[in-house]
Amino acid sequence: LREDDSLLVVENAGKRRRMYICRGVPEIFPFAPVARKEVSAVQWHTIDDVPKKSFAVLPFLKQLKRWIKKNTNKKRNNTSTGRSGSTG
Repeated sequence: LREDDSLLVVENAGKRRRMYICRGVPEIFPFAPVARKEVSAVQWHTIDDVPKKSFAVLPFLKQLKRWIKKNTNKKRNNTSTGRSGSTG
């Protein structure tokens, strides 16, 4: 993970699932899943309009919304001051 990226973890029924959050990915990025049936389609949605049948994403929504709220202001502040995300 890069400095601006994050990892969310959810455990459900003994399974640990991870969601990687990567900033700055263009909407036209050519995603290429490696494992068979890993991802059937890549689609962009606003956080409040994620389809209910996105069962792999739904367990992360609460944490994801919290992360967005926490990090949106941080990104804006760093951009307006001309600084990167580093603190040291």
